[in-house]
Amino acid sequence: MYNLSNLEPKFKNFLLAENISVISIRNYLSDVRHFFGWLIANQIYDNDKNLRTNLASIKESAIEDYKNSYLKANLPKKTINRRLSALRKFFTFVQKQGAIEANPATKVNNVSSLQVKPTVHKPAPAIDKTPTRNKMKNKQKAVKFNFIFLKIALAIIILFFPLALFIQHKFKTAQQFVPVLSKQPPNKRYIAFSGKLTDELGNPIISKTDVKFNLYTAPVGAESVYTSYCIGQDGAITPDVNGNIRVLIGYDCDRSPIDSNIFIDYPVIYLGVTPGSDVEMQPRHKIPNVGYALNSDTLQGLNPGSDYMSIPFINQSGDLLIGALEPGIHSIFESENFTISSAETINVQSAGIGDVVLQASDSGGIKFRTGGISDTYTRLLINNEGNIGIGTLFPSYGLEVNDDIKVTDGNRLIVGSSPTDPSGENGAIYYNTGSGKFRCFQKNQWFDCFDQAETNSIGGAYEGNLSTDTAWSQLETQIYLLTNTVDNLKSKIDTLSKFSLNVLTANYRLLATNLSVSEKITSPIVETTQIKTNEIINNHGDINVILGSQVSDANLTTPESDGDSGQTGLTNKNKGSLASLIIKGLEGKTVAIIDAAGNASFSGQLAANDLLIANNASVSGSLYANSIESENLNSLTQEVSNTKARTAAVEEKISGLVPRIPTESGEVEKTSAVSQSLINDINDIQFLLADLKSQPLPNPNYYQNLDTNQQSTIDNVIMEQLTVTDKSNFYDTAVSNSSTVGSLLLQDNSILSLAWDLKLSALSKIKLFDDTVIISKDGSITAKGKVLAEGGLVTNKIEALNENEAVNIDRLALSNLIINDRFLSNSSSSALIASSENFEINGIFSPAFETGKTIAGDAVIPSQSQEIIIYNSNVTDSSLIYLTPKGQITTSPVSVSKKEPCGSISPEMNETNKTTSGVENPGCKPYFKVSLPVPATQPLAFDWLIIN
Repeated sequence: MYNLSNLEPKFKNFLLAENISVISIRNYLSDVRHFFGWLIANQIYDNDKNLRTNLASIKESAIEDYKNSYLKANLPKKTINRRLSALRKFFTFVQKQGAIEANPATKVNNVSSLQVKPTVHKPAPAIDKTPTRNKMKNKQKAVKFNFIFLKIALAIIILFFPLALFIQHKFKTAQQFVPVLSKQPPNKRYIAFSGKLTDELGNPIISKTDVKFNLYTAPVGAESVYTSYCIGQDGAITPDVNGNIRVLIGYDCDRSPIDSNIFIDYPVIYLGVTPGSDVEMQPRHKIPNVGYALNSDTLQGLNPGSDYMSIPFINQSGDLLIGALEPGIHSIFESENFTISSAETINVQSAGIGDVVLQASDSGGIKFRTGGISDTYTRLLINNEGNIGIGTLFPSYGLEVNDDIKVTDGNRLIVGSSPTDPSGENGAIYYNTGSGKFRCFQKNQWFDCFDQAETNSIGGAYEGNLSTDTAWSQLETQIYLLTNTVDNLKSKIDTLSKFSLNVLTANYRLLATNLSVSEKITSPIVETTQIKTNEIINNHGDINVILGSQVSDANLTTPESDGDSGQTGLTNKNKGSLASLIIKGLEGKTVAIIDAAGNASFSGQLAANDLLIANNASVSGSLYANSIESENLNSLTQEVSNTKARTAAVEEKISGLVPRIPTESGEVEKTSAVSQSLINDINDIQFLLADLKSQPLPNPNYYQNLDTNQQSTIDNVIMEQLTVTDKSNFYDTAVSNSSTVGSLLLQDNSILSLAWDLKLSALSKIKLFDDTVIISKDGSITAKGKVLAEGGLVTNKIEALNENEAVNIDRLALSNLIINDRFLSNSSSSALIASSENFEINGIFSPAFETGKTIAGDAVIPSQSQEIIIYNSNVTDSSLIYLTPKGQITTSPVSVSKKEPCGSISPEMNETNKTTSGVENPGCKPYFKVSLPVPATQPLAFDWLIIN
């Protein structure tokens, strides 16, 4: 076989460069493979020789034998002609590659499908009606059409003026052309010409190009009898994005009509085309003016068309015959509907192994309607994504049905299978090949569908035996439930076997090294080293925590016991000290201890509405209380009151003595001894007062036997704790441990608020760390150093310290950023609006981007899409839109195919006062459309800019 890895891909690229459809390319490749298979089977192709030698050895006779072999096999003529056409295209490609000098397939004629009767009508005097048998044999096949297309055929006959040259290509830019067969002025004729401009590589030429048209009387040489120039800034032709051009010669460009006498004087006319500065293209196009009979406009006496540029013919059976290899009927105006109608049945059929292809171009879908012409009567829809909708216009799945589905009796409904659970959606079902069960997706997770007998309907259908179980079905259900019960029991046994069992006694007591319980443990006594739980709740009565060693072990059995007697092997030997109940708080610090003797100690505050102490109580730290009453404290209070009274008496005595101190020096000398004594007394009193301030409450053990009426003097008394219930003034206070002021605790280098909030306030500012951090009264914070925010920074505004300075951010990661006065790329794939969603919102079935008021951005045409809509409020009538692909070299350039500024344009309405899409348009949004000539094989990104 020939080298597919080298030859076939190049041939495929050659076909793609000519904009041949994917289906046609597939047929070309299949027919070429078939031909080479025939060559090998008939020993014409030698595998021992190289590819170039084998190709050069293929002659016209081999292809003729290839055609005759299928004629003998009664293969349909259409199939034979299609394969011959594929060989002509293939050898044209090989010839351009330089492998062969001449195309051997061009000399092999197609199989004619015309049945020519032996008698013909007398030809008109001005028309040549004498084609030879060889000429008839060289004509290409005619394609039959049913009689129901008669009206269309007549319209095409009127449209195809005998002198018109029409090459099938559709235009993307709408232009208004003068109809070919409109009422022509006397002695003036026009020729409609359509073609495609490509370079040497087959790429379309889309730039404005000068073109010259000449009419000759011979295929080569001869002088031009007519010339039309399409040149210059105003006259040059601008092809569309696919390189297609369309000109009405004699009307467009220099507006020089063709003299009708040319077609009368010369029976055969040839059209020559000269693009730009190149030489005239070869060969010239023959214009079949058939001598230009004066009555040719009425098509009298013409032979049936069987070649290019000939007139369609309706035979005696009412069939329309078109002489072309791949004929077609096209509407030449953009945005125009094309209708094929019949009073009864319309048949679309293919001969032999040919296919019937219904193709919706661009982003359209294929709709099947019954009963009406609007979307209301659309029964089946195939959208551009290949989804099929029955009863719905917006299918989101491969097949979406908006109605009930019934499988007729005797047939089956087969669902998909998978060994594991796929991604699910509520209502989904599949068959699990691993478990051998049907799995249903409900409540956002997969379940076995038939764990129990089902009595409800399935999918809303109640027909058949869906709601009642037969006896056999019920038996199967019971067996299935029993199997599940056995499986669950096995699972529990397996779980139990995983535990490490030390002793399983005869009286049903279990001793385990590690026991895991999913729900709860019920036991009168649980003995363990550590219990981890979120809460302990009493079941009935109190919760007893026994810290001593006098625990009854009668109900405990250890591995040392005999297991039958139930006697314990545990003893109280070597028990150690009594246990304590320890409660730990933050950082594992002990906050409370209760020992077995009932003694309790707390490291924090003890708050109680009513505190009853039956015996002694000691506090190592501070004890705060509004009122503490006891026998000893009452005696102490009385002693302090007496001390205060004595101090007041001394102060009063001093106050009375001070005025009596003489002022004269003599008196002073006389009373110096008295003054010195008074000074000593004052110093003693001040020392006593100072000492009294720091004295703790006396130990009741020291004064409980004192006489309360006895007066005593406090002299150098050291008190462990002093509580002042009223006001106190301190000039200079030093606290060596901690100080509590209200709910504020000062200890070492920390300040702790015992309330929920710690409030700091100043009349103006709070300055910290030598003014490095300043907090103003309005909440402003000024920091001279760095501000670190590991948890994040939440703000509505970031600006520089000075107005003209910039904010420098070295590394910044953003998820959503809006910049009001600068351009920012904002069209990402994540903002893509799907075609169906855009259709529901804006009535346009195409993917789109919302870009707001930005004047520039980037966008992407998704894979398998041909266009993208960009909504932007800056689009006006005078806007210029520039596009630049992003780093991709493509032979299919992007272009702006439509601009909608939403001025005074009204939406197109149909007979039911609805938009042509069938959905009412609530309003107009400015946008422009970016298109490709063919769907993108991969996402195509580009930048866009709006001027004006």
